[in-house]
Amino acid sequence: MLIPDFETVLPRLVSTFESGRLVPFIGAGMSAPVCNGWPAFIQALERAAGMAEMPLAADAPRETLVRRANLAVRMLKRAAPGKFATAVRASLLTRPDESPSALAQTDALARLGWPLVVTTNYDNCYAAALCRFAAGRDFAVLGRSAEDCQRVLTSLTNVGRPLLWALQGYLADLPHLGVHAEDLTALEQQLVVGHEEYRRVTYRDAHFRRAFAEVFRQRSLLFLGAGLQETYLQELFGEVLEFYGPGARTHYAFIPEGEVDPEFMLARFQIVVVEYPKGEHGQVCARLNALADQLSRPHRTATTWSWGRIEDTGTEHWRSVPDLEVIRGPLPTAAADGECLAVSAGGSGDNFFFSPGIRSVLCQWQAVQPMPDRLPSPYLGQFGALPVFAVRARNEADERSLAEVRDASLALFEWVAPRFRCIRMQLLATGGQDKVDLAHWKVRNYPERFSFVQTVTAWASWRRAHPHVDCRLVLHVVADSVFREIASGRIDVLELLSCTDSRFFVEVVGERGEPERRLFQTMPEVSLAHVAEDLQLAPGMWQAKVTPPPDIQDAWHALDDATLERTLASFGVVPGSTLHFSRRP
Repeated sequence: MLIPDFETVLPRLVSTFESGRLVPFIGAGMSAPVCNGWPAFIQALERAAGMAEMPLAADAPRETLVRRANLAVRMLKRAAPGKFATAVRASLLTRPDESPSALAQTDALARLGWPLVVTTNYDNCYAAALCRFAAGRDFAVLGRSAEDCQRVLTSLTNVGRPLLWALQGYLADLPHLGVHAEDLTALEQQLVVGHEEYRRVTYRDAHFRRAFAEVFRQRSLLFLGAGLQETYLQELFGEVLEFYGPGARTHYAFIPEGEVDPEFMLARFQIVVVEYPKGEHGQVCARLNALADQLSRPHRTATTWSWGRIEDTGTEHWRSVPDLEVIRGPLPTAAADGECLAVSAGGSGDNFFFSPGIRSVLCQWQAVQPMPDRLPSPYLGQFGALPVFAVRARNEADERSLAEVRDASLALFEWVAPRFRCIRMQLLATGGQDKVDLAHWKVRNYPERFSFVQTVTAWASWRRAHPHVDCRLVLHVVADSVFREIASGRIDVLELLSCTDSRFFVEVVGERGEPERRLFQTMPEVSLAHVAEDLQLAPGMWQAKVTPPPDIQDAWHALDDATLERTLASFGVVPGSTLHFSRRP
């Protein structure tokens, strides 16, 4: 069987990434040399268990490693409570007394922005790299619990926060401190070490096996620094293929020469092994950088999406009429006949603020005056008689919110759609950062995709009220996190255009901290009282909030009479939101 080389595989990696189906599966090699390799880690556990010192070569047989790891883990778990977790912490790092350095291979991976990463590592090296290269992106670390596995499954079809799925437990503060704001101690209780524990956990937790099976079937895994010769992993892959048959997705692995049989891995597990010379682990980083380079300037990719309506023009004659187009690219630099330009602005009152990049576009459209003229709507301004409009999706305090994005979009459509046949528009209020310690006018506490969702739903609402106006909306999108979610189908634009109700999640956290997650699909005019009644929540005992927050005040609201009377829309629930309920303190 012919095994392809990296140059042959690279275009497939690019196309799979662009379609949102490529998922890294990272192992211990991605955290070296900050973290110990398997032999050194086992020896450190043996010392913690008080076992006699015995040599263990780096190339020791797999059976020897499994046997010694199982014995050390068994002794540690039968010792004093907490000794096992303490030993894992003490054994993980190569130089525990030194500040950890950045890892080139992990940094190269984090730069790409993955919706889902699967890991068997205990450390937070990838999470720390993600904080460095995706500042402001809110991500979640999940484990093997039933709730976490459900969130992983949901992420396959619904857009949400980037996820790091830790299969074997997670130490949130090693080796980097201050990476996670939330409490992840529950994941420390899921630590497993050794073949015996892996097998027991894998076969005991049916929900975990089902979730992994769906990821294995619906995504293409890219194994990096992971030991595919592990028997329990091969058994897990084999079980999926045995129950469901051959999948439609090929998986990929970058592995040193001689570690596995590439032909066997492809024939048995649908894994294409792309080898590199033994010891040259820098090849992994080089290949990830090559992937990033191709993704920055793809030669074959979706650049335009279009939705519209079909019009009957006579007997057996019809035509397609586009209503909405999404273009992967910047705003045009010149006006076309019958078109107008709408740019995002900041400011309040008579002041409009534009970024340097937008100022450059305005100059190319001959809009050189410092400030646009105010229009009747406080959201809008126009540069003289030019077809150039400024849109401020902000309140009078110059604060962004998703409600302002929708209202500002509606105001724009009301004013310009009857006057022009095409509106060329960028996403509104997507600058700034998701950091609450910045000046209030810089804060954006929602991902860019929600600005897209609000603009599209506003256009759909306006279109339903004005079906015969000859105008189309063209959205120019430059945010990777938006157009890749469109390409993957996790943002369902047709649903946003067609449906008047909203699809969102509700999460109820009970007294013991276990969340119950449900999907709701209802009209935005429905009150919170109806939702609370459907969930059998006693008013006065619970509190609620929405993510992403509707404004910069990410606060809980007691379920009192005033809150219960609010509609979902006024509370800040938009398509794709999560409505949270928890017990009042």
